[in-house]
Amino acid sequence: MGILIRQELFKLYKKKSTFILFGAVTLIMILIAITANSTSDFFDAENMFTSAFGAYCVMQNKSTEVCN
Repeated sequence: MGILIRQELFKLYKKKSTFILFGAVTLIMILIAITANSTSDFFDAENMFTSAFGAYCVMQNKSTEVCN
């Protein structure tokens, strides 16, 4: 199983599209963060962070409770 995973990772690293997609996702995340900080009318940075954190906690706890 380890050999299969190693082979698949090798194939991913050889593709240019892997790094292009990684760069595009990173760029989109940075642009959203800059927009959230500069215009609080459109994005509320604190609300976006807490809602994402709450979703992560729900996924980890498998319940509807929000982490404290």
